[in-house]
Amino acid sequence: MDKKKPIFWGVQKIKFDTWYNLCTDTFELFLKNEERGELLLGQRNNVGAKGSPLEWSTLPVESVDLTDDTITWDWYAGGKDREITLLPAMPDRPLVLKPRVKRHILPGCKTKLLFFVPVWIQLYTGSGDKSNLIFQFPSQVLSSTWFGEMQNGELCYALERDLLESRPAVAMSPFSAVCTLNIENGSQFLLDFQRMAVHVEYLSLFTDGHSLYTNEVYVKFNGVDQISQIKYSSRAPKWSGNITKINTSRERPTKNILKKSFYFIKALTDM
Repeated sequence: MDKKKPIFWGVQKIKFDTWYNLCTDTFELFLKNEERGELLLGQRNNVGAKGSPLEWSTLPVESVDLTDDTITWDWYAGGKDREITLLPAMPDRPLVLKPRVKRHILPGCKTKLLFFVPVWIQLYTGSGDKSNLIFQFPSQVLSSTWFGEMQNGELCYALERDLLESRPAVAMSPFSAVCTLNIENGSQFLLDFQRMAVHVEYLSLFTDGHSLYTNEVYVKFNGVDQISQIKYSSRAPKWSGNITKINTSRERPTKNILKKSFYFIKALTDM
């Protein structure tokens, strides 16, 4: 890992007793692997810096202040590997998607919509084996929200996004993934929803070397008071090419999942 080497998802070579810095518009990461087997990791959110999201840089040892209270520091014993692995991951809760333009789907009709998911960043010592995971954090901090009734709802993240009808699409940044929703209105009524819950913890991540993609999601709406039938494909969108899987889903979905995916009641406080 030289002074200005492009970052890529996967294994990164690191030198002992050298500070590494990754700075983007929304977060900053500091990393040092000491030869005696200790790993120091610092993270600072919302720094407002204009660093390249694809470059590491090395820092002089004296330029890193361990007493800086704007940086959250973590110390790990057993960091003797001369490699780290960086992988993108889906958020650890469902997303409640609030379209900026309200969506209406006629009875018996289908549509395909795309949106961008801000990924989490996972750091592993050595390989990307789950047992080697030492740290993870969101590339974009999202607010929390509640989806469903108070008695049987669930805690989620709120995400206000444009839904795109055009395809193919590429991610807006290295830290966002294209998610494809295939929605079918199987009811006899107009599907007119304010918010939609997307269980991203069941989604894997794929890359073509430039953009990140999730596997496709298929949702069949059965009625306002009915639960929806949800299926997850095993691969990235059909229109994407030269795709490889880069990380698995946080949770393994069953073949068919029944969940309440759409929310209509206006009395519940909006996000």
